[in-house]
Amino acid sequence: AGSDHDHDRDDDDDDDERLYEELYSLAALIRRHDALYYESQPEITDDEFDALCRREGELCSSRPDLMRRLEDETGLGRRATRYGGRVGPIAAEREEEEEGTIGASSVSSADASPSSSAAATAA
Repeated sequence: AGSDHDHDRDDDDDDDERLYEELYSLAALIRRHDALYYESQPEITDDEFDALCRREGELCSSRPDLMRRLEDETGLGRRATRYGGRVGPIAAEREEEEEGTIGASSVSSADASPSSSAAATAA
C-alpha cells in the first residue's frame, strides 16, 4: 500500500510540474504579445490574446502556489502574470520606477501616486 501512495505522490508532482510549465509558457507568451501589441505589431487577434489570459487566470486562481513560484523564479514578482496585476510593458516599467523611488524621498513617493499610475495604464 505504501508504494501506491508513493506512486500517487509522483503523479501529483508530475501534474504540478506540467501545470507549472504551462503557466510559465503562457505567462512568457502573454508578455511577448503584450510587448508586440504596445509596439503596434500584434501577431494574434484580441480574442486569441484574451483566451491566453483566461487560461493563465484559471491556472493562477486554481493554483496560487504555482503563481507564487513563477513570481519568485522569474524575479518579476506580481508582474509575472496579467492575473497577478501586470498590464502591458508600459505599466511594468512605470512600477519599477515607482518602486525605485519609494522611500527615496517623500517628494518622489508622492509624485508616484497609485491614481496617476492607474490613469496611465487605463489609457
